[in-house]
Amino acid sequence: MNRQSGNSHPLQDSKRLVSIELSPDGSRVAAASDEARPGERFGVIWDSASGKQLLRLKHDSFVLSAHFARDGKRLVTTSLDHKGHVWDAATGKELQIFVGHTYDVNSARFSPDGTRVVTASSDRTAVVWHVETGTAILKLALGADARDAFFSPDGTHVFVTTADGDVVTYDVTWTAAINENLKSRLCSDRFPSVAKTDGCTGAGPLSLGYFWTGMLKRMIAP
Repeated sequence: MNRQSGNSHPLQDSKRLVSIELSPDGSRVAAASDEARPGERFGVIWDSASGKQLLRLKHDSFVLSAHFARDGKRLVTTSLDHKGHVWDAATGKELQIFVGHTYDVNSARFSPDGTRVVTASSDRTAVVWHVETGTAILKLALGADARDAFFSPDGTHVFVTTADGDVVTYDVTWTAAINENLKSRLCSDRFPSVAKTDGCTGAGPLSLGYFWTGMLKRMIAP
């Protein structure tokens, strides 16, 4: 609906929407749907001015959330397939998949600078991911299903809402800096409860393995 004119129009073929959001510039609408078509599940993007459907983003299971990056160029979706998915919002190309949750992923949202995504899952964790590599940087154990998670406007904190009705806040400033020395110090000093997770051991983009792999690629690059 145009609030100034009062005119409205339907979104083409919009059914059973469970999450809906305008792009930052207001030109598009994205939604998650739990509609079941034979063998197909979709996240959908429409043109907001006309209601015309622009893209269908195919998933293997019901889609639970859809959120734009701040620049509107990418969309992140989640579903019952235990994964998060990053898409090019103009072409519909899948750019990244976040794999690691063990139950439904209820929500995923970009950091303000678009380099990280935080996911909230019914496996009772929230995870901060490095978008470029798809690697988990930080895993937060909550003790209850995580319903939603999002970054503060400056990207320094994550807020998580839980099935218990709580809102939990975490300082995640360090996750913006892919730096081995910073990781080593902060994982042990500030985040002892998650010091043994992938992001703090040998599997994340903060790990020595990741660091040396990157160095090797740069050394042999033409």
